[in-house]
Amino acid sequence: IITMSIVGMILAAIGAMLFSLLDRRSEVEEMLRVEAIGATLIGLIVEDLEAVFVYNLDQLDEVGLDGEEASAGEGGIASEQTDFFVGTGRGRGIDSRDELHFVTSNPSKLRIGNTQSDVTEVGYFLRENDDRPGNYVLFRREDFHIDREPTRGGKAIRLFDRVVGLEFLYYARPESDSEQGDRDPESFDDWDHTEQGRLPIAVQVSLWIDTREGSVAQPPEPHEIRRFRTRILLPDFPSTEELSELEPGGEEEMDGVVNGDEEEDSETD
Repeated sequence: IITMSIVGMILAAIGAMLFSLLDRRSEVEEMLRVEAIGATLIGLIVEDLEAVFVYNLDQLDEVGLDGEEASAGEGGIASEQTDFFVGTGRGRGIDSRDELHFVTSNPSKLRIGNTQSDVTEVGYFLRENDDRPGNYVLFRREDFHIDREPTRGGKAIRLFDRVVGLEFLYYARPESDSEQGDRDPESFDDWDHTEQGRLPIAVQVSLWIDTREGSVAQPPEPHEIRRFRTRILLPDFPSTEELSELEPGGEEEMDGVVNGDEEEDSETD
């Protein structure tokens, strides 16, 4: 009887250990899935921002949009009245529900037949998830054609439905290196190209993800949220004022996109 009791205790201990290992394995697998999802979403935003696009004014003045002839005084779509890079801040930190719309030369994800667009309008924004308290759905808007409203239209693609927050911070280009020194550039919650006159020097993207799977009845606790963050240097395009001072034909050298470098930093809140 004593021997059987000892054997039973040993088997019970082994069983408890196995169940603990299985639970731990599930936790590790879910953590790896969250890491992969977060890295993929951040990577998509980085690809689009690194290829942010500024138009060739002369060409668009001549042909207009979609190959149509532009009327006198109508101008190209990169005129001062066109918002082709607009970021709107809504909140700060984990409570952010920011939006960003711009034009990118990253090939379109959507296709018409077998055709991809070389230049597309894109946007990132959140919408409330009615099925999960405290969670939002991340959408990527894409418009296959560039029109006179590059921050609107197209199709919204549902990317992920367990997002807690999305924040974009925009860094202004310093007036001079000597004035900036070792300090970080000034950051802004909002950025409108028509008001600022140029692109920001860099954009910091922060994405908070709920690590819980399945149905939930309560918003996530702080330890159940994973933060992903990266900072992207944007191409050094001339300002609107500098473009307007160019001689006719002088902007050919600025027609391409110079890829920015990227600094990545991921951390858990």
